[in-house]
Amino acid sequence: MMGNKIIVVVTKIGDYKLSLPSSFSISLKYCFYSPYMARNIISFYALWCDGFTFGFDNNNISILVYKDNTLYFKKNPCNGIYEYVIGVS
Repeated sequence: MMGNKIIVVVTKIGDYKLSLPSSFSISLKYCFYSPYMARNIISFYALWCDGFTFGFDNNNISILVYKDNTLYFKKNPCNGIYEYVIGVS
């Protein structure tokens, strides 16, 4: 069930390579795909299990995501939500 309470068919489950503007990439495991989904959620717990750590910039209310002491990405909230918008081709 999706966030809007609609049930959709998942057509694929697998790994997805998320390419970041920082030229790094994150391998997301067990991603669910449905052509009806416009957005997806990345689990911070799953990233943590994969060795990522997190920091917070209290001056900008930013979340910083690191792996091996390297900053992978930083996100600022938009209307209280931390979104990472990437076009899919």
